[in-house]
Amino acid sequence: MRNLVEFLMRIWPLNLLITLAWRHFPFPKGVRSRIMRSANDRFLVGVMIVILDEQDRLFLVKNTYDPRYAWGLPGGWMGKHEQPSECVRREVAEETGYEVTIDRLLATRSHPRLPSVDIVYRGRITGGAFRPSAEISEAGYFGLHELPDGLTPIHQRLLEWLNASTEDER
Repeated sequence: MRNLVEFLMRIWPLNLLITLAWRHFPFPKGVRSRIMRSANDRFLVGVMIVILDEQDRLFLVKNTYDPRYAWGLPGGWMGKHEQPSECVRREVAEETGYEVTIDRLLATRSHPRLPSVDIVYRGRITGGAFRPSAEISEAGYFGLHELPDGLTPIHQRLLEWLNASTEDER
């Protein structure tokens, strides 16, 4: 079905007819969503959270699965029917044992080579106690100019961008 839709979308007059039919034809229940799912690309949605303590130290977690880039922001991939804010709270709780509160949305970005979108929140730890998990072996706060070696490159660039935009706001 996807190949058919892609082929039809390349043909301009037919594309116009499909658009008009879409607007005026009462498709049966569920058909519109099936057409939309088959005609559009799929993306993974990742969520992460930037947590700073009272001394402006950054909370980072050490993963167990990539020794080259072991340290990074807490977060993970969204599940089906999950809201981004729910996902980041779930991921942090599962991976570290901490409960977090989200203060605000900081950024969204797409990956230049992967079909993924990242949603970045600002928040704080409000409860719980650290416990290692299958994915996370350590967690801790680090000064923004004293980050550990092995920080995930994507997170490093994100933190540099956030730091620059915070300085612009001052």
